Order: sequence, then structure tokens, then C-alpha cells
Amino acid sequence: MATHILIDTPFLSTKEYARRTNQAIETVRKDIESGVIPYYQQAKGKKRFVNMIALAKLADSLCEPLEPWNQPHQVSELS
Repeated sequence: MATHILIDTPFLSTKEYARRTNQAIETVRKDIESGVIPYYQQAKGKKRFVNMIALAKLADSLCEPLEPWNQPHQVSELS
């Protein structure tokens, strides 16, 4: 099964990411520093941007396949 994720922009400023996720900017900065949130930075001392592509890939890699709730093998035996 394919996963489809629509991302409106590959990078977000920490301020915009904080706004969209309803978090304090300082919380986002701390999560970037600790490696929880992937980021892009052109050079040392430059502005950091949240890497939405890397975040989506991380989220996808953490997904586990869902087990069917209705036991489809039993349904196929009814035919």
C-alpha cells in the first residue's frame, strides 16, 4: 500500500512551524537542537528551517501496517 502525503512547502520557518503545530517557538527550537525535528540550515549561524520532507519521511517510516479488523480470510471462505 502506498502512502501519499501532500506537503505545501518543503521548508518552514521555525515560527511558521510553531504556529501550524500550535507550539511555542522555544519548544520548536529545543526540539530542533535535540534532533527531534529535522532542519535545514545553509551555513553555521544562518536561519534554520524545519525540513518538512524529512519529517514526512520520518513519519512514514514509523508507520506500522494496520491489521484488518474484520478478519478478511473468513470472508473469503464464505464464497
